[in-house]
Amino acid sequence: MISYFEELDQFLGEEFSDDYWSDYALTVAIEITRRLPIPDLIKLNQVWEMRHQSWQERCAQIVTYATNVKYALEVLIGMIKKADQKIAILALDSLRTSDFLNNLSANQREIVLTMSKKYLSLTHSKLEKQVIESLIVLLQNNDSAI
Repeated sequence: MISYFEELDQFLGEEFSDDYWSDYALTVAIEITRRLPIPDLIKLNQVWEMRHQSWQERCAQIVTYATNVKYALEVLIGMIKKADQKIAILALDSLRTSDFLNNLSANQREIVLTMSKKYLSLTHSKLEKQVIESLIVLLQNNDSAI
């Protein structure tokens, strides 16, 4: 029997059209992600950089569905810090649309804010700018509530 990590790793590596991914495969990937135990999330954090672009993009979209917030956040923060711009912005967007913002440590919050500002200055996409600006506002509002 293969682990949930292996199942997710194989699934994210399959070739899907964008429509198939958003209409069907995304839901399957989310269900697998929800079952990932901590050791599998640790493995995910160790290997995501070695996977191809579309695998990383898909991973950035689904990692916030993991049940262990601490380890899922480690994957997201790693992507925000180390991935190329497209994947980092997908990770920022996943963070923005999740409940994870309340679970950020002060250090993680600073990393997210710093990287958000960096990508805001680099992107030329109006949509990406809106996503990042929205995240910055959420982070700042969350800071004032603390």
